[in-house]
Amino acid sequence: RGGVCALAISHNSKFVATGGEEGEVRVWEIRTRQMIRHLKEHTMAVTSIAISDSDDKVFTASRDRSILCWDLLNGARSGALVQRMGGLNSIALHPDNLQLLSVGQEKKITFWDVREPVPLQLFDLGFEQHTIAISTDGTLFATGGRDQTVRLWDMASGKLMAEGVGHSACIRSVAFAPDGKQLISGGDDGSVLVWNIFYL
Repeated sequence: RGGVCALAISHNSKFVATGGEEGEVRVWEIRTRQMIRHLKEHTMAVTSIAISDSDDKVFTASRDRSILCWDLLNGARSGALVQRMGGLNSIALHPDNLQLLSVGQEKKITFWDVREPVPLQLFDLGFEQHTIAISTDGTLFATGGRDQTVRLWDMASGKLMAEGVGHSACIRSVAFAPDGKQLISGGDDGSVLVWNIFYL
């Protein structure tokens, strides 16, 4: 029932995790196309999914303000992070599998340690952000949202490094190229823009 709002493919390309409008998370084996896990604790739509490098944990974010960590070996929830206000739009898991970033209706960037229930720090942006991504080497992250601006940040310090203006509507998605040299963004204006990180 309901549509699929988020998905992520495992690093070994053996399974895909999907999140739905009614808060359900399903894990599917790609080869057999069979559902191998059905996880239901979110009370509102799942908006973003991240999978650990070892493919044994799935993190799911929801409009219900929570980020849940699921252990895929036993299909049980192993942790929960709760945003103080507003639903979540997007999460990104650092390559160390311990740091996690989130953005949402609270109009802040939230830094989490997945082992701790309380955020490490929050940066107020003043605009709702709809997407966040971390570079493959873990040194940078990018955001995009309602203010139509792509922002590039230093992961260690949280310092704003650069801004890119080119979209004429809300930015819905950002992603780093595997080599870390380019950033791709897409938005409600129907355009996909490619940014050279070193010239932002």
